[in-house]
Amino acid sequence: MELAGKHGDGLVFAIPPRGVAVAEALGHARKGAARAGRALDGFRNCALTNVALLEPGEPVDSRASWARSAPTSWPASTRNLRPIGKRYCALVEETPNEPLHLSAPREAELIDASLIRATCLVGTAEALVEQVRELERQGLQELMFAIGVDERWRVAEAFARRVIARM
Repeated sequence: MELAGKHGDGLVFAIPPRGVAVAEALGHARKGAARAGRALDGFRNCALTNVALLEPGEPVDSRASWARSAPTSWPASTRNLRPIGKRYCALVEETPNEPLHLSAPREAELIDASLIRATCLVGTAEALVEQVRELERQGLQELMFAIGVDERWRVAEAFARRVIARM
């Protein structure tokens, strides 16, 4: 992040719960820019995150929620993997000749509400609007999100219509 501030014209970073807070990321970029004696005029920032858009009353760990967020809800750090590590390793050992992303239906038993919350911005459209607005107040300029392969176009359209359109 400091290198982006020192040499770049922007920064893409992961936000909590998987990454760092917006202020922390931008602070690193400012530190790098200061070391190089440059200003961050025109410097852009973008957060990469997973999104789980829930229907009103839908539980975080519903099968539909899992289908929309998988396989991108998988942990980006050992901290998130620790609770399911042994079970996940056993699953991998059972399917050694199959590309891992194709084993997603069998991974459903490993994904629960805590894992989805630990790896995604999650909530109804109203909740996500508030989460995105809060990120904007913190200085975030752009949001790039990852969604499950099978549901990507439907989820992207729903997110655009129900969240982004309200911003």
